[in-house]
Amino acid sequence: MIKKLFEMGYFDYQGFILGNLKNLSLSTTEALVLIKVIDNYKTSSSFNPESIREKMNIRKDSFDNALASLLDRKLYEIYLSYDNGIASEAISLDGFFESVENILDNKQVFDEDETHSIIMFVTKEFNRNLSSNELEILKSLISDDRYTKKDFLNAVDKIKENNKILNIRNLSNELSKGNGVTKTKKETPEYVKDFIKRIK
Repeated sequence: MIKKLFEMGYFDYQGFILGNLKNLSLSTTEALVLIKVIDNYKTSSSFNPESIREKMNIRKDSFDNALASLLDRKLYEIYLSYDNGIASEAISLDGFFESVENILDNKQVFDEDETHSIIMFVTKEFNRNLSSNELEILKSLISDDRYTKKDFLNAVDKIKENNKILNIRNLSNELSKGNGVTKTKKETPEYVKDFIKRIK
């Protein structure tokens, strides 16, 4: 789907790459090189690294390292294309389009403001600063398990109604019950399970 949108000129790959450096595990240099590689691909599938580098204000070693890193992560592949029996290097960006699809399929629906708001709410309810482990678990519940602030509000209310101690274990357990939950449940990460076992 993304590849078809790209071919039709409807996919803003530059904006997507620059907005998803972390998800794509790209450095700024790698991102800029990838964008230039895709720019070149729009006009020709033939692959000429030197021609691409000439269009950038970048040192050759930095460019080569970025290209190698992108290749290692399979964001592009090189293959031989034959025209009248003459072979030339061509590029495939199927790896990049597949990565985009995966990111969009698993894209968290919460922005930083939502995450910050939930952390502030839980910190206030706990009436103390959260530990680093508690923060990691909380962020996982937000970004990986996709619980919303409403889910946290409901879970805290349930814990108070049942006169239970408000801690990260009880909060996680209450969220997992799914009462009024609006997110799509995913498997709880192992490190969250391990931490919860240790504090039982």
